[in-house]
Amino acid sequence: FDACMRLSQVWTVDLWRDMHDMATSVGCAMLDCIGIDIVYASPEVHHSGFGFGAEHADGLLYLSKHSQNLFESRFSTSKSIIKDVYFQSCSLTEYVMKCVPPVERRTLFVVGNELRHKDVGPTAELLADAFPFEEIVCLGRHHVRHGAIRQVDSGDLTQEAIGRLYNEAKVVVYPSFYEGFGIPIMEGLANGAVVIARWSPLLEELAANLPAKCGALVCYRSPRELVTIMDDVLSSRPYPRMTTGAALASSQKPLSRKDVAEKVVRFSQRMVAGADGSRWRTRDRLFRQTRQF
Repeated sequence: FDACMRLSQVWTVDLWRDMHDMATSVGCAMLDCIGIDIVYASPEVHHSGFGFGAEHADGLLYLSKHSQNLFESRFSTSKSIIKDVYFQSCSLTEYVMKCVPPVERRTLFVVGNELRHKDVGPTAELLADAFPFEEIVCLGRHHVRHGAIRQVDSGDLTQEAIGRLYNEAKVVVYPSFYEGFGIPIMEGLANGAVVIARWSPLLEELAANLPAKCGALVCYRSPRELVTIMDDVLSSRPYPRMTTGAALASSQKPLSRKDVAEKVVRFSQRMVAGADGSRWRTRDRLFRQTRQF
């Protein structure tokens, strides 16, 4: 093939070798470097895979500008690599859970999984302490002392079950310290909940690419601020909402999934157009040398 584009991280050098054997130009969608940075979730082989791609891939397509900044502060990328940011769909209509009928909104839904950087368990307990009469649901199993917190296993839910969790939520809380995009934010807004998310440069980037009128997106920077904002939301008092749509022109629609797919195709075509075979030969020489050991 002329190009092999993987729409996920290339975790190992062996996987880069497989792609190299298939195509002249190789690239991947670099979603984030969370596994590298949190250390406990990724073996050393992942660090080698990311480092090899930074030096020897033909193209790196970042999930967000935030992901690009973090990746390139950790890995020195070759100047001849083609790079771009492709983002995900910001069209909220594409995240609506249409298969689920509306239900009574009664829960505070804390979204994440069991990994520690998601901060789901501590956040659920904080909310249970502050709002003992609210029904709190968290995604993922955690060691929590509050028996009233309803925990839902993550990873094996049907689309209908996930939709029901969002449609039951009056507030979605997204406490993760580190993300490459943050799809739960989109799902919460699309399905009518107030979304309260931990502040990061990514959240500012995401808000700028959302529609100007997209529901209530709120950021917090500390546990105390989360409790204060939640109290205002539940008491129907005014609360600070993030400005959305700043990166869009007045008549511009947010990115759709079709737009994203077309950008990935154009990026792959750029890799092919810019290929002179030199990077392939360099990779091939390296792989031939390693096969000797």
